[in-house]
Amino acid sequence: MSRETAAWSLHTALQAIRERKLNASEFLHDLLAHERQVGDFNAYITPTRRQAQNHAATADKLAGHAGALCGIPLVVKDNIDVAGVPTTAATPSLRHHVPTVDAAVWRRLSHAGAVLLGKTSMHELAYGITGVCSAAPSALNPVLPGYLAGGSSSG
Repeated sequence: MSRETAAWSLHTALQAIRERKLNASEFLHDLLAHERQVGDFNAYITPTRRQAQNHAATADKLAGHAGALCGIPLVVKDNIDVAGVPTTAATPSLRHHVPTVDAAVWRRLSHAGAVLLGKTSMHELAYGITGVCSAAPSALNPVLPGYLAGGSSSG
């Protein structure tokens, strides 16, 4: 990784993209390289990396007109609907649920230029504190990988 972008704040990343020190595709590439280096700790129920790369490229073509988030990659909890991406809420009974419309929160983020990197692990139906995910591997704590991340939003 040529930059330490993985440690950047949202503000720093937006500023770098707006000042054209790098573009959304380069930023996403750096973040994915960092993820490959350190591992994803089972953070995702549904990764959308290829879709993210396509959307980042679109943001790059729009340059200064890509919205307030300018192609910034984000993840959402797997109980937030994104059209065409499974929403399982980490429960086996929803494993085939693919919404056709976006939740209001994702619609607003995507209109602002956000790029979906994936849907994150969570406690089943967000109803618990351990972070145990029954629909996918449970998210691990990045500081202590032998332990779970914990919480209803563990990914």
